[in-house]
Amino acid sequence: MSKESYLTYYLQYLNYNYHTSVVSCEQRRIPLNEHYYYYVIATEIEGKDIYSVHPELYNSFIKIKQKDSIQETLEVFQLKHPSLTLRCFYRMSLGRYAKKLNNEAKVFTKDDLENGIQSLTEEEKKFHRIRQLRYIKQKNKFIVKKDNQIAAIARITDIDHGGGNIAVYSNPDFRCKGYGKMVVSKCIDWCADHDIIPIYLVDVDNTASVNLAKSLGFTCYSKEYALSIEI
Repeated sequence: MSKESYLTYYLQYLNYNYHTSVVSCEQRRIPLNEHYYYYVIATEIEGKDIYSVHPELYNSFIKIKQKDSIQETLEVFQLKHPSLTLRCFYRMSLGRYAKKLNNEAKVFTKDDLENGIQSLTEEEKKFHRIRQLRYIKQKNKFIVKKDNQIAAIARITDIDHGGGNIAVYSNPDFRCKGYGKMVVSKCIDWCADHDIIPIYLVDVDNTASVNLAKSLGFTCYSKEYALSIEI
Protein backbone atom coordinates (compact mmCIF):
# COMPACT_ATOMS: atom_id res chain seq x y z
CA MET A 1 0.00 0.00 0.00
CA SER A 2 1.26 3.46 -0.85
CA LYS A 3 1.66 6.22 1.70
CA GLU A 4 -0.74 8.29 -0.37
CA SER A 5 -3.50 5.68 0.00
CA TYR A 6 -2.93 5.55 3.73
CA LEU A 7 -2.99 9.34 4.02
CA THR A 8 -6.28 9.54 2.10
CA TYR A 9 -7.83 7.11 4.59
CA TYR A 10 -6.28 8.83 7.62
CA LEU A 11 -7.36 12.36 6.70
CA GLN A 12 -10.94 11.15 6.34
CA TYR A 13 -10.74 9.25 9.62
CA LEU A 14 -9.61 12.41 11.41
CA ASN A 15 -11.86 14.75 9.39
CA TYR A 16 -8.77 16.85 8.69
CA ASN A 17 -8.72 19.25 5.73
CA TYR A 18 -5.48 21.26 6.20
CA HIS A 19 -7.39 24.47 7.07
CA THR A 20 -7.11 24.36 10.85
CA SER A 21 -5.14 22.46 13.44
CA VAL A 22 -8.20 21.51 15.52
CA VAL A 23 -11.18 19.81 13.88
CA SER A 24 -14.50 18.55 15.19
CA CYS A 25 -15.02 14.93 14.15
CA GLU A 26 -18.14 12.76 14.35
CA GLN A 27 -15.92 9.67 14.18
CA ARG A 28 -14.84 10.40 17.75
CA ARG A 29 -18.37 9.47 18.86
CA ILE A 30 -17.83 5.87 17.72
CA PRO A 31 -16.15 3.41 20.11
CA LEU A 32 -13.18 1.46 18.78
CA ASN A 33 -13.14 -2.30 19.24
CA GLU A 34 -16.39 -1.94 21.20
CA HIS A 35 -14.14 -1.03 24.11
CA TYR A 36 -12.78 2.54 24.01
CA TYR A 37 -13.96 5.98 23.05
CA TYR A 38 -11.11 8.08 21.67
CA TYR A 39 -12.43 11.57 22.39
CA VAL A 40 -9.31 13.31 21.11
CA ILE A 41 -6.79 11.94 18.63
CA ALA A 42 -3.69 14.01 17.96
CA THR A 43 -0.87 13.45 15.52
CA GLU A 44 1.55 15.21 13.21
CA ILE A 45 0.84 15.41 9.50
CA GLU A 46 3.39 16.99 7.18
CA GLY A 47 5.03 18.86 10.05
CA LYS A 48 1.81 20.20 11.57
CA ASP A 49 0.27 19.12 14.88
CA ILE A 50 -3.43 18.35 14.43
CA TYR A 51 -6.21 17.44 16.82
CA SER A 52 -9.36 15.50 15.93
CA VAL A 53 -11.89 16.17 18.68
CA HIS A 54 -15.26 14.83 19.78
CA PRO A 55 -17.89 17.46 18.82
CA GLU A 56 -19.04 17.91 22.41
CA LEU A 57 -15.49 18.69 23.53
CA TYR A 58 -14.54 20.87 20.57
CA ASN A 59 -15.49 24.25 22.04
CA SER A 60 -13.62 23.45 25.23
CA PHE A 61 -10.57 22.19 23.37
CA ILE A 62 -10.10 25.22 21.11
CA LYS A 63 -9.76 27.38 24.21
CA ILE A 64 -6.60 25.49 25.15
CA LYS A 65 -3.42 27.24 24.14
CA GLN A 66 -1.32 24.73 22.26
CA LYS A 67 1.97 23.91 23.94
CA ASP A 68 5.34 22.98 22.47
CA SER A 69 4.30 19.35 22.02
CA ILE A 70 1.14 17.36 21.44
CA GLN A 71 1.63 15.51 24.69
CA GLU A 72 1.89 18.73 26.71
CA THR A 73 -1.24 20.14 25.07
CA LEU A 74 -3.24 17.02 25.85
CA GLU A 75 -1.95 16.94 29.41
CA VAL A 76 -3.32 20.45 29.93
CA PHE A 77 -6.69 19.44 28.50
CA GLN A 78 -6.70 16.27 30.57
CA LEU A 79 -6.54 18.35 33.76
CA LYS A 80 -10.02 19.64 32.87
CA HIS A 81 -11.23 16.14 31.99
CA PRO A 82 -9.57 13.79 34.50
CA SER A 83 -11.75 10.83 33.48
CA LEU A 84 -9.84 10.65 30.20
CA THR A 85 -6.65 8.59 29.90
CA LEU A 86 -3.72 9.78 27.80
CA ARG A 87 -2.29 7.02 25.59
CA CYS A 88 0.25 6.86 22.78
CA PHE A 89 0.03 4.57 19.76
CA TYR A 90 1.58 3.60 16.48
CA ARG A 91 -0.96 3.43 13.67
CA MET A 92 0.46 0.85 11.30
CA SER A 93 -0.54 -0.49 7.91
CA LEU A 94 1.01 -2.67 5.24
CA GLY A 95 4.04 -1.46 3.37
CA ARG A 96 4.95 -2.87 -0.02
CA TYR A 97 4.38 -6.50 0.89
CA ALA A 98 2.44 -8.81 3.16
CA LYS A 99 4.22 -11.92 4.35
CA LYS A 100 2.31 -15.13 3.63
CA LEU A 101 2.25 -17.90 6.21
CA ASN A 102 1.51 -21.59 6.39
CA ASN A 103 -1.60 -20.99 8.38
CA GLU A 104 -3.56 -23.00 10.93
CA ALA A 105 -6.03 -20.19 11.66
CA LYS A 106 -9.69 -20.83 10.92
CA VAL A 107 -12.75 -18.63 10.62
CA PHE A 108 -14.45 -18.13 13.98
CA THR A 109 -17.79 -19.97 13.91
CA LYS A 110 -21.00 -20.17 15.89
CA ASP A 111 -19.71 -23.42 17.43
CA ASP A 112 -16.58 -21.61 18.64
CA LEU A 113 -18.80 -18.97 20.22
CA GLU A 114 -21.05 -21.47 21.95
CA ASN A 115 -18.10 -23.46 23.26
CA GLY A 116 -16.56 -20.31 24.70
CA ILE A 117 -19.65 -19.14 26.60
CA GLN A 118 -20.80 -22.41 28.15
CA SER A 119 -19.95 -21.32 31.71
CA LEU A 120 -21.75 -17.96 31.47
CA THR A 121 -25.22 -17.05 32.65
CA GLU A 122 -28.05 -16.96 30.12
CA GLU A 123 -28.02 -13.17 30.17
CA GLU A 124 -24.27 -13.11 29.51
CA LYS A 125 -24.65 -15.66 26.71
CA LYS A 126 -27.31 -13.50 25.06
CA PHE A 127 -25.01 -10.47 25.24
CA HIS A 128 -22.09 -12.31 23.63
CA ARG A 129 -24.25 -13.85 20.89
CA ILE A 130 -25.51 -10.43 19.88
CA ARG A 131 -22.02 -8.93 20.03
CA GLN A 132 -20.38 -11.67 17.97
CA LEU A 133 -23.10 -12.09 15.35
CA ARG A 134 -21.62 -9.63 12.87
CA TYR A 135 -18.21 -11.31 12.94
CA ILE A 136 -19.77 -14.69 12.31
CA LYS A 137 -21.85 -13.32 9.43
CA GLN A 138 -18.95 -11.41 7.86
CA LYS A 139 -16.42 -14.21 8.53
CA ASN A 140 -13.81 -11.68 9.61
CA LYS A 141 -12.80 -13.17 12.93
CA PHE A 142 -10.13 -15.88 13.08
CA ILE A 143 -8.95 -18.35 15.68
CA VAL A 144 -6.22 -20.87 16.42
CA LYS A 145 -7.08 -23.52 19.02
CA LYS A 146 -4.65 -25.82 20.80
CA ASP A 147 -5.56 -28.42 23.42
CA ASN A 148 -9.17 -27.16 23.31
CA GLN A 149 -7.99 -23.68 24.27
CA ILE A 150 -7.85 -20.44 22.32
CA ALA A 151 -4.18 -19.93 21.42
CA ALA A 152 -4.82 -16.72 19.47
CA ILE A 153 -7.75 -14.82 18.06
CA ALA A 154 -8.06 -11.74 15.84
CA ARG A 155 -10.84 -9.83 14.13
CA ILE A 156 -11.60 -6.78 12.03
CA THR A 157 -13.34 -4.75 14.71
CA ASP A 158 -14.20 -1.55 12.85
CA ILE A 159 -14.35 -0.58 9.20
CA ASP A 160 -14.35 3.17 8.62
CA HIS A 161 -13.34 5.30 5.63
CA GLY A 162 -11.89 2.28 3.83
CA GLY A 163 -9.72 1.10 6.73
CA GLY A 164 -10.30 -1.94 8.93
CA ASN A 165 -8.95 -2.10 12.48
CA ILE A 166 -7.29 -5.40 13.42
CA ALA A 167 -7.51 -6.45 17.06
CA VAL A 168 -5.54 -9.49 18.23
CA TYR A 169 -5.28 -11.49 21.43
CA SER A 170 -2.69 -14.18 22.16
CA ASN A 171 -3.07 -16.58 25.08
CA PRO A 172 0.02 -16.14 27.31
CA ASP A 173 0.33 -19.93 27.55
CA PHE A 174 0.84 -20.18 23.79
CA ARG A 175 2.87 -17.10 22.95
CA CYS A 176 6.06 -17.09 20.86
CA LYS A 177 4.72 -19.93 18.72
CA GLY A 178 3.49 -17.84 15.78
CA TYR A 179 -0.23 -18.20 16.45
CA GLY A 180 -0.78 -14.47 16.78
CA LYS A 181 0.84 -13.95 13.40
CA MET A 182 -1.43 -16.58 11.89
CA VAL A 183 -4.68 -14.93 12.92
CA VAL A 184 -3.46 -11.45 11.94
CA SER A 185 -2.36 -12.84 8.56
CA LYS A 186 -5.90 -14.12 8.00
CA CYS A 187 -7.24 -10.65 8.81
CA ILE A 188 -4.87 -9.18 6.21
CA ASP A 189 -6.19 -11.66 3.63
CA TRP A 190 -9.78 -10.76 4.48
CA CYS A 191 -9.00 -7.06 4.05
CA ALA A 192 -7.37 -7.72 0.69
CA ASP A 193 -10.40 -9.72 -0.48
CA HIS A 194 -12.74 -6.88 0.50
CA ASP A 195 -10.59 -3.95 -0.69
CA ILE A 196 -10.05 -2.71 2.87
CA ILE A 197 -6.85 -1.09 4.16
CA PRO A 198 -5.63 -3.16 7.15
CA ILE A 199 -4.95 -0.95 10.17
CA TYR A 200 -2.98 -2.10 13.21
CA LEU A 201 -3.23 0.28 16.16
CA VAL A 202 -0.80 -0.63 18.92
CA ASP A 203 0.48 0.92 22.13
CA VAL A 204 4.02 2.22 21.59
CA ASP A 205 5.21 0.25 24.64
CA ASN A 206 3.82 -3.06 23.37
CA THR A 207 7.05 -4.18 21.74
CA ALA A 208 5.90 -7.75 21.13
CA SER A 209 2.80 -6.62 19.24
CA VAL A 210 4.76 -4.04 17.23
CA ASN A 211 7.26 -6.71 16.22
CA LEU A 212 4.45 -9.10 15.28
CA ALA A 213 3.01 -6.48 12.92
CA LYS A 214 6.39 -5.65 11.41
CA SER A 215 7.08 -9.33 10.77
CA LEU A 216 3.97 -9.45 8.58
CA GLY A 217 4.92 -6.38 6.54
CA PHE A 218 3.30 -3.61 8.54
CA THR A 219 5.03 -0.27 8.84
CA CYS A 220 4.36 2.65 11.16
CA TYR A 221 2.69 5.47 9.25
CA SER A 222 1.59 7.62 12.20
CA LYS A 223 2.41 8.13 15.84
CA GLU A 224 -0.67 9.36 17.61
CA TYR A 225 -1.78 10.39 21.06
CA ALA A 226 -5.30 9.86 22.31
CA LEU A 227 -7.43 10.94 25.22
CA SER A 228 -9.66 7.96 25.76
CA ILE A 229 -12.15 6.40 28.10
CA GLU A 230 -12.88 2.71 28.55
CA ILE A 231 -16.47 1.56 28.12
